[in-house]
Amino acid sequence: MKKIKYLAFFLFCAYTLSSFINVYGGEKIIHNTKTGEVHKGDEVLFYMDVKNYAFGLGDYSVKNLAKKELFYVKHEHYTTSTSAVPAGQIDPNKVSYFKILFFNNNKTVEIPITTNGNLARSFIKDGLIVNGDLDTLAQARYILINGNEYSKTRYGSNNNNGNTIIINTPPPANSNGFNLHIQH
Repeated sequence: MKKIKYLAFFLFCAYTLSSFINVYGGEKIIHNTKTGEVHKGDEVLFYMDVKNYAFGLGDYSVKNLAKKELFYVKHEHYTTSTSAVPAGQIDPNKVSYFKILFFNNNKTVEIPITTNGNLARSFIKDGLIVNGDLDTLAQARYILINGNEYSKTRYGSNNNNGNTIIINTPPPANSNGFNLHIQH
């Protein structure tokens, strides 16, 4: 029985450690949150500096090897309901995601929340970072595939923040213009 407890503890520790060290292509991809370095073995692949870190989530500034900022990963969230949640409980109506702003073309893309190690690994796996810099063809594909689905859900497909614009026609008989009514 004692051996089973030690084995369970060992497996728990190994699993916890593996969540911090990600494996890609047989080699470890490691994100050092203090230096911002993302490396495979001894090779630095790019930099991912942590910004505005709070409650286990943060924003990230992704830079090439010359430390020029390529894109910014911002943690966004919204609530799908106005009902109150008791203190200390997780809000099941809260939606969190990362919004990525690319500085070379000012385009954005939204992706699900993940750990910083998995985020760094996904940038390599999806081909965004190649030879320490942004691959613009992979970037275009990444934007096309992922899109901005969270914003579409958050603001509606017409993306006008929920405002409805009603234009009444024809104009009243005693008027020369038209009526414009904005309904909130």
